[in-house]
Amino acid sequence: MRTLVTAARSQYDRSLTRAIFVVFFLACVGALVSLVFADSFWAVSVFLALISFSVCGIALLIIVWTGSNAMHVWIFTFALAAIDLSLRSVGGNAPYLALKGLCYGLAVVASMATLVRTPALGGEGPVKVYLFYVLVAWLSIVYSFDKWTTAYTGFALMSLALVGWSLSRLPIDRGIQIVGAIALVLGMGSLVSVALYVISPTLVVSAETAGGGRIGGLFGSPNSLGAVTSIGILSALAAMYWERVRVPFARAWAIYAVCVLSGGIALYLSGSRTSMLALVAAVLLVTAVVRPRLTALIAIFATTLAFIGFLADVTDQLLELGVSSLSRTSHGADVRNLTGRLAIWEFAYQSWLAKPWFGYGLGASRELISHGWSNFWGGTTGSAHNALLENLLNVGVVGTTVLLVCILWLVVRIVRGFRDRSDDALIVTSICIGFLGFGVLQGVAEKSFGGTSSTATGALVVALGLSRHLGVKRR
Repeated sequence: MRTLVTAARSQYDRSLTRAIFVVFFLACVGALVSLVFADSFWAVSVFLALISFSVCGIALLIIVWTGSNAMHVWIFTFALAAIDLSLRSVGGNAPYLALKGLCYGLAVVASMATLVRTPALGGEGPVKVYLFYVLVAWLSIVYSFDKWTTAYTGFALMSLALVGWSLSRLPIDRGIQIVGAIALVLGMGSLVSVALYVISPTLVVSAETAGGGRIGGLFGSPNSLGAVTSIGILSALAAMYWERVRVPFARAWAIYAVCVLSGGIALYLSGSRTSMLALVAAVLLVTAVVRPRLTALIAIFATTLAFIGFLADVTDQLLELGVSSLSRTSHGADVRNLTGRLAIWEFAYQSWLAKPWFGYGLGASRELISHGWSNFWGGTTGSAHNALLENLLNVGVVGTTVLLVCILWLVVRIVRGFRDRSDDALIVTSICIGFLGFGVLQGVAEKSFGGTSSTATGALVVALGLSRHLGVKRR
C-alpha cells in the first residue's frame, strides 16, 4: 500500500511539474506576442504583457522552489558568474543590472528552498557571521549618500550570503559539484572573451597601455576579467583533482583542462598583474596543502637560488629584471608606484578618517572616489584598489571588524582541516585556501571582496559554506 501511495505521489509531482513548465512556456509566448504587437494594439499588448510576465514570474519561482539540489547548484553558479558580467562596449548598465538582479533573485529562492528542506547539521558559524556582516552593511542605507547603489549591492551580497549558507547544508559531494560548475561556466566565459578578441578586438579591448590593448571580455574591465579567470582556473584545478581521486572520467578531466587553458589565455590578455601574482601564490598555497614535500623542495630550490644570487652580487639585477618584466612601460615606474595606487590609497585613507566608524554606506566608495579623486591628467577610478580600504570606506570599522572575524574563523577552520588527510578534506581545504588566499592577496591592490559584490566575494562565500566540512569527525 505504501508503495502505491509513493508511486501515485511521484506521478502527481511529475504531472504538476509538467503543467508548470507548460504554463511557463505559454506565459513566455504571451510576453513575446505582447512585445511584437505593442505598436499596433498598445492597450491590449500592455494588458497581455502584465499578465504574461506575472504568470511567467510565478511559474519560474515555483519551478525553482520545487527544483532539485542539482538545479539549485546551477542557479547558484550562474548567480556567481553573473556578478561581474558587463560587455562595456555594448549598451549601458541597465540590461546587465536587470540580468544580475534576476540571477540574484533566483539564487535567493533556491537558497531558501534548500534551507527549508535540509536540516542544520552544525558548523555554520562562519557563514552566519558573514550574514550578520551583510545585514550590518545593508543597514548603512540609512546614512549612505548613494542609496540606490547601497540597496542593490546589499541585495547582491545577501543573495550570495544565502548561497553560502545553503551550501553549508548540502553534502560534501554537492558542495564540490558547485566548484566544478563554476569552473565550467567561468571557463566558457573566458573562452568566449578570447574568441571575441580574435573576431572583433575593438569589442572587448577596454584599456590601451604601452604594451598594447588589455581586454575586459564579457566582464567589463581587464582587472575584473583577471579576477574571474583566476577563480575559474582555481575551480577547474580543484575539479580536476576531484575527478582524478573520486570519479576518474577522462572526458570530464579534459574539459576542465580546456577551462584552465582558456582561463590562462584570457588572464594573459587581460594584463592584470595583480591577479596573475595572486593566482600563482594561491596555487603555491594549495600545493603546500596537497603536496607538502613538493612544496618543501620548491622552497629549498628557491632559497638556494636566492643565496647564490646574493653571493654573486646579482640580486639588484634580478630585482630590476623582475620589475621590468612586470612593467607596462620601458622604465618600470608604473610598478614602483603601483600604477598610481599610492595616491588613491592616500585619498581613501584620508576620506575614511572623516567617517571612521560606519563609513559612507555600502557601495558608496565608487561615487566617493570617482568624484573626489583624479590624477594629474584628470583621470579617475571607482575603486580604492585595496580590499581593506574599500571596506572601511563602505562600512567603517564596525562592519570591517565583523568581516575580519568571519575571515579569521575561516582560517581557523582551514588550519583544523590540515590534520585530516582524507581525499574529501584535502579537496575542501584546497578549495577554501585557494579562494581565500587569492581574495586576500588580490585585495592588496584590488577591491576583491572588500564591501562589494564581485566574483571574489562569491568565491569567499563558497569557501565559507564548504568550511563546515573541515575539522569534523567522519564516521
